[in-house]
Amino acid sequence: MKGVLNVIEFCKKKYRILVEKKYSTISGTLVYFFIMSVVPFSFWASLLFGDRLWGRIREILELRLLSSLFPVLDFLEENAALATGKVGIVLLVTSLYSSTNLFYHMRRSGELLYRCQTYQKGWKLRLSALVLLFLVLLSAALLIAVGWLGYRLLTAFFLPAWNYIALYLFLSLSAFALSLFMNGYVCPYRYPLRSFLPGSAITWGLWGGATIGFGVYLHFADFTKLYGAVSTVVVFFLFLYLMMNCFVIGVIFNSERLKNRQKELKKF
Repeated sequence: MKGVLNVIEFCKKKYRILVEKKYSTISGTLVYFFIMSVVPFSFWASLLFGDRLWGRIREILELRLLSSLFPVLDFLEENAALATGKVGIVLLVTSLYSSTNLFYHMRRSGELLYRCQTYQKGWKLRLSALVLLFLVLLSAALLIAVGWLGYRLLTAFFLPAWNYIALYLFLSLSAFALSLFMNGYVCPYRYPLRSFLPGSAITWGLWGGATIGFGVYLHFADFTKLYGAVSTVVVFFLFLYLMMNCFVIGVIFNSERLKNRQKELKKF
């Protein structure tokens, strides 16, 4: 009984830390900037890599668990195709600026969560977000190409069940790499990348559990009866908010682990 009480008290203590750092508010803010960034991001992806990119993504996501993303994918593909048809200098500049919003504010959120006393200058942070944007575009294109090639090879030589296992494993490893990268990026202090492994693993585990749980929830909850034609958008926003909470929780876990070393490290 004492052990159970200790576990409950431990969980309460950790939850108080999350509340103190306003994890839900920061998650909601990052979801907003994600929405503001994802459409211009898809525009630049289409501009750089063409329409074939969307076909590769669709083949990789031919999984029952991820089929709910198709309406969102259709929306991004359609709008990106329309935008790239008439590219002007104003659209290029404004879309490029909007695409960096997520990374910019993600780093600002990291400064708050780590209680950093010295903030990086805005123009430097915006420039680093711009560089990061193109690195993410190139990395995403490479991952999509590798995933698509692997999918085609598996389809040719193995049974469908093995295809699904391999694809889920590939997506899972990609999600962990993304979590580790994002945890490292938001931190305003210089740490070895391995220092972010625990929080990244928490985010990765929460992402997996939340995705499965959300899929089960949607199986029993019919959003179309409540939201009608906009139900896809509502479900997408809700899913994003859930995923962003998982990410922020992992960042807070890392910030608490590393806070005793912050004074010894040189800031960015």
